[in-house]
Amino acid sequence: MPYTGLRRILLDTITFSPDFTTLNPYLTDLVHIDAFVTKVGIGSFICGDANGDEGIYILDVVYIINYKYKDGPPPEPLESADVDGSSNINILDVVYLINFKYKSGPEPTCS
Repeated sequence: MPYTGLRRILLDTITFSPDFTTLNPYLTDLVHIDAFVTKVGIGSFICGDANGDEGIYILDVVYIINYKYKDGPPPEPLESADVDGSSNINILDVVYLINFKYKSGPEPTCS
């Protein structure tokens, strides 16, 4: 059964077009820039679904271990494997995910 908990939204694609005037967020006057956003790709991911199979399973634990310690492919997006929200992917994320799945631990909270 697919995981139905919290999903994070991720901006993954931005394309630009020329000649757009915008407000500089650090100044109070208008600044001319040579680009403006015409398309923003938005994707979502399940926090803890490191292998992208739309659920949180033991295979996600194995995927993170392979990525970190066996030169396996990275999770896509990387944030999906940072289940403890520390902004780092390490053995603590593996332990956190095991505790969530098998010890009634807290839900993953990706950064």
